[in-house]
Amino acid sequence: MRTALLAFLLALPLAGQAVPPKREKPYIVSLRARARRGQAQAQFELGVCYRFGQGVPQDEAEAVKWYLKAAEQGHDKAQYNLGVCYDAGTGVAKDPAEAARWYRRAAYQGHAKAAHNLGVDYKYGQGVDRDDAEAWAWFDLAARLGEERAAAVREELGQSFAPETLQRARERALALQVSVRPRPVVPPKKIRRAP
Repeated sequence: MRTALLAFLLALPLAGQAVPPKREKPYIVSLRARARRGQAQAQFELGVCYRFGQGVPQDEAEAVKWYLKAAEQGHDKAQYNLGVCYDAGTGVAKDPAEAARWYRRAAYQGHAKAAHNLGVDYKYGQGVDRDDAEAWAWFDLAARLGEERAAAVREELGQSFAPETLQRARERALALQVSVRPRPVVPPKKIRRAP
């Protein structure tokens, strides 16, 4: 009995000592190190891990912190995810204007879903002034970037336009096409398999 009690007491941490943290998976350790060194892709991926609790405890505020670090470096997916967080109030206070600002930054880099969400914002006046012609232009851009839903929404919206409104929407869409700079698609590295 005394031996069991002594073993129990020795296993307890001393007062004031921290309990050692749970051991993280090597991937998370490596990812966190790269994120702390300022690598935008690693910061984005760490944000995703925290958002969905992959390899780390789920923590939406921590996810936003890492998305913001990557977004400020111009990472379009992080900018889009930050917009989604502000739109839904996930990990931050809900702020439609801030959501629209991050969607715009991602859309100008060629992020199709961000352009679509910005079109929705203009269509309904969420975080921006309502402007159907501006919404049409963003839906047009999203459709050209490959967002399937955007073309149908653009066509439906355009059916109610007067000819001068449609002309203004088309001119704005053309201006957007010229100003958007899509990020180049980098093919994944091929993994060589041992024979």
